[in-house]
Amino acid sequence: MAYKDSTAERTTITRSLRELESETSNIYETITVLSKRSNQINVEMKEELNQKLDEFATSTDNLE
Repeated sequence: MAYKDSTAERTTITRSLRELESETSNIYETITVLSKRSNQINVEMKEELNQKLDEFATSTDNLE
């Protein structure tokens, strides 16, 4: 998942707790689901960044 290709909003948006809670009927469960998804996105973005950084890594261990 590319950060630039993400369809997520670039700014913070206030969400209604009632709307979020309506799917699970439990606000704590909703927060848990949101947290897990947030962590998934974070891992995907880190992997993508590491792949891009690996492209610039040098193969020489020592200059001597």
